[in-house]
Amino acid sequence: MLLRDWGLMASSRFMPSQLRRLHLSVFAASIGIAYVYLIPAFAESLGAGYLELGLIGTVRALPYTFLPVVAGYLGDRLGRRRLYLLSIFAVGSATLLLAATGTIEGILAVQVILGIGLSLFWPISEALVSEISSAQERASAIGMYAVAWGAGFLIGPFIGGVIAEVAGFQSTFFVAGVLLLITAGLSVVTIRGEQRQHGDAEQVPARPSWELISAVLPMLIVQVPYAIVLAFVVSIFPGYAIESGLTPSEVGLLLSGFGFVRMMVFSLWQIGKNRRKEEHRACLPRDDTSAPSDSTQ
Repeated sequence: MLLRDWGLMASSRFMPSQLRRLHLSVFAASIGIAYVYLIPAFAESLGAGYLELGLIGTVRALPYTFLPVVAGYLGDRLGRRRLYLLSIFAVGSATLLLAATGTIEGILAVQVILGIGLSLFWPISEALVSEISSAQERASAIGMYAVAWGAGFLIGPFIGGVIAEVAGFQSTFFVAGVLLLITAGLSVVTIRGEQRQHGDAEQVPARPSWELISAVLPMLIVQVPYAIVLAFVVSIFPGYAIESGLTPSEVGLLLSGFGFVRMMVFSLWQIGKNRRKEEHRACLPRDDTSAPSDSTQ
């Protein structure tokens, strides 16, 4: 059963061309975004201590405290496609600025732009997948979205680590920035937003507020410690690994393994979520208008 669900999510031949293009765009962008994992290693090579590494991660995370909340509103006003392209352009520009800086202060300044771009990219890209896909294909479309960004985070850190070991960290960020800007440029001409028909919207029955709280609370309990661990891995571990004597390619390989685990966990969670939705729909009462009434019997 699990293999059948995984196969449905991973099969792209059922996807319309717009979805395939969007998934490829997310994949290419994720390769460049994954180079963010190497920023602490770059900062450590410039003499940053653990406090400065934590500060770099904190500055980049600040936009996450409010921008994802208003991303939906901004997407409705500006258009999800436009906001998606702007987010890739912002991340690509910030990454190129990283390639041009050689100080810890410069890295800190760039984190502001990088954080804004990243905090918009993730919610808007997933919303764009839902906008383009129909209700029938949405589960497999979101599943392929998870595979696309997961694959990017799987190979991106290792490639970046190899480039850093051969040509230096600034060359790594230059390559990532160019890749992101090329991805944004190609996405301009290959991706268009498609609003769903009104009747295509999925009808979700209203739920009491206490049910919503009880449903969200376990997720928050899990996500808070996960976010703390993720922040440590992204902000501190790469610098610690370089200080401990690992090469950039070895650090990239470890981070690629971390990206693989994230992809698997997210995909399995998505499969479980879709299965629960199907079970919920199966339990809903059906309106059998074709059934004969008592008066006709």
